[in-house]
Amino acid sequence: MAAPVSYQSVLTGKVASTVAVGTSVTEGQTLVTVETLAGPMAAAKSTVNGTVTAVDVTVGSDISRDQVVVTVESK
Repeated sequence: MAAPVSYQSVLTGKVASTVAVGTSVTEGQTLVTVETLAGPMAAAKSTVNGTVTAVDVTVGSDISRDQVVVTVESK
């Protein structure tokens, strides 16, 4: 049964990239990356297969750990 799954950032930093609304994602796929001293790092990864229904951050914005960043409708 389809259900919305909200993803929180595991890192604090400046958003480097995000998936787009409507994108089909698979388990393990990176949803949001942030800039770090070591380069871009995954801040949120999907734990389900589904479709992105909301992206709550934009590239260049600052995010905090535990902030909701993406919602995926699971398949």
